[in-house]
Amino acid sequence: MNEIVDRVPEAGIQRALGRDYYESLTNGEQPWYASKLDSARVLPESELPADVAYGVEYSTVLINVPQYLGYLKNKFTGMGGVIEQRALNHIEEALLVSVDGSNDPNKKTPIVVNCAALGNRVLGGVCDASMQPVRGQTLVVSAPDAKRTLTRVGSQFSYVIPRGDGTVVLGGTAE
Repeated sequence: MNEIVDRVPEAGIQRALGRDYYESLTNGEQPWYASKLDSARVLPESELPADVAYGVEYSTVLINVPQYLGYLKNKFTGMGGVIEQRALNHIEEALLVSVDGSNDPNKKTPIVVNCAALGNRVLGGVCDASMQPVRGQTLVVSAPDAKRTLTRVGSQFSYVIPRGDGTVVLGGTAE
């Protein structure tokens, strides 16, 4: 990831600070990731909003998802990769697609990326009943001065995620 951040600006990834605020902690425990990040800093009470019990600041990366997906697609197809969309009833059907359109069993797809999302609940060979939809709301706005992420967890769930191009994703709700 560091190489892409440092050398491939067209990928749409950059470093930034992130800040998460929690109105309360479950069982008094800090979020699982706070102890996993070398860069994590628990915020002192003087840096917390009045109705927040815990805050953590950390180094993260910002990914402009539309830009990054375009970069990945161009890289993949530039190396000879083929993207094919089709309806499947069973995950094994994806493994039976030959890379050159022939029926040669030696040229079958070596890798399949499953992006079926909620479709995994009914896709044969997967049938993951634990998949559940989550409803959320997001808005993309112009905010060229926003340089770090901000998340709030509690009676309200909200986030601010800069995309590095002067726009920011504002979000909230997770139902």
